[in-house]
Amino acid sequence: FMLVLASNEPEQFDWAVNDRLDEMVQFNLPSLAERRRMTYLYFDTYILKSVERRRPIKIGPFDFEKKCEELAQRTDGFSGREIAKLLAACQASAYASEDGTLTEEMIDKKLRDALESHRKKVEWRAEEER
Repeated sequence: FMLVLASNEPEQFDWAVNDRLDEMVQFNLPSLAERRRMTYLYFDTYILKSVERRRPIKIGPFDFEKKCEELAQRTDGFSGREIAKLLAACQASAYASEDGTLTEEMIDKKLRDALESHRKKVEWRAEEER
């Protein structure tokens, strides 16, 4: 029997729970290289591989490799989950558009939204630690 607990804030676990864990493994936030790989992975999974689904996403006239690099650069401090959610939000924007096309502007808006959300979370955490 194995129980795996995962949290971005393990200090929030009750001490009795922590005391019963045999092993703890810490994962740091992803480095630039790791964010780059994740951005490409999730762009591929959520956007490019949509052609295998019933409703494929079209990609507007932009260099998606350059855009993935920009996303990796600008998401410093993001967790892997936040990066996955960002690309899933881009997918949702494309599906919600009239013609099913993902544009660079849509990605930029979702990035701005994600950056603002991340900024708020960091601010809240700092307030809690005071």
